[in-house]
Amino acid sequence: MLQIAVQPCLRIPCPANQNLVRWSANLLVKYAALFILLTQVAWAQVTLGLSSGGVQKSTLALNILLSSAAGSEPAALEWTLAYPTANVTQAVVTAGPQATAAAKSVTCSAKSGSQTCVLYGLNSSKILNGVVATATLQLTATTTQTPSGIQFTNAQGASTAATAVTISTSSVIQVVPIISSMLCSPTSITAPASASCAITLSAPAPASGAVVSLGAGATGITFSTPSSVTVASGQTTATFAVSVSAASASGTVTATASLNGSSVSSSFSVQPAPTAPPALPIRVNCGGPQYKDSNGYIWSADYGYSSGSTAASTTAAITGTPDPTLYQTYRSQSGTLQYQFSVPNGTHTVNLRFAETTFSSAGQRVFNIILNGQTVTSLLDIYSTAGGANKSLRLSYRVPVTTGQVQIQLVGVVQNPTITSIEILQ
Repeated sequence: MLQIAVQPCLRIPCPANQNLVRWSANLLVKYAALFILLTQVAWAQVTLGLSSGGVQKSTLALNILLSSAAGSEPAALEWTLAYPTANVTQAVVTAGPQATAAAKSVTCSAKSGSQTCVLYGLNSSKILNGVVATATLQLTATTTQTPSGIQFTNAQGASTAATAVTISTSSVIQVVPIISSMLCSPTSITAPASASCAITLSAPAPASGAVVSLGAGATGITFSTPSSVTVASGQTTATFAVSVSAASASGTVTATASLNGSSVSSSFSVQPAPTAPPALPIRVNCGGPQYKDSNGYIWSADYGYSSGSTAASTTAAITGTPDPTLYQTYRSQSGTLQYQFSVPNGTHTVNLRFAETTFSSAGQRVFNIILNGQTVTSLLDIYSTAGGANKSLRLSYRVPVTTGQVQIQLVGVVQNPTITSIEILQ
């Protein structure tokens, strides 16, 4: 039996063994056949194979895996990886965790469409089972799935005693699918509603299926989504729903799916449910509390006015009305007094009530009335129009509404504008 006696050494190449075996990368590749010429040893089965993490961002990572029975662990390895040049532009092989743990390095001799690589290092150091190297293949722009024609052959090995180790290989790549895309539709919903998100894998799911982890995020939006979805065996797609129950404001929901180290996201916009305007009629007792009039209608306590205005009341008897209470409280404001109410779009009747309870002659209080930006009455003098002080005055207008709002502005000309009640009818 021919054996090679190799002295232990802590560096490569070892000066004491340079004349016998030079563990340089180029010579190892050139004399790879030496593994076969050495005396064969009946070792337990040792295999080298490939597993794939799937295509991701134009690259394909192939892990080179060692499997050997206890006592059969090799000290050096050699293999050839071939790939189609139509799909692969470059291949880079790096040492894996098990090679690094055994103080091994990897060197490769590249040809068009193939890499012949040697894993070498200290002779006495065994390589244990696991990932011994990783080949990262750079793919062409048009390659989106694992290309066919990848072969893993010519595996050879050497023991710590420098005897040849027979190694079997597996050229079938076990592709681990990753997520290649996800799309949620529709791209815009109004709460409450749901969006359907479709996941596409880079390769069919294995026999056990592929469990994809799910998540989602948003601000000011209440939603729910399952924690995972399973792509059935042999399939590449699956769908799940993101249900939105409420939204305080317009926003975006971003759904995320993760599988085997890959992660993709897809977003859709959410609009809050439209707020239904209060039903008409609207009746407001300006400056006063809630009031039930002689017809049984309820007038709400004062609301809808801009800040800064002043509420006041009088005990004076108001004539010309069956409901003087609606004229005895009022609101006034220096400059412009404004009220605003939400209403359905359409054309509505706006009734405004006034009484002059402060001044006793004409010309002492004058103001303009503007409804939704349009001046409907100019230079209103309550005293003159009503025919004196403490007399009821009711003015009625038809107002078109296209923005869901009725805005009432009383703009002072002489003294402060004032108003006692507001009524908006269909």
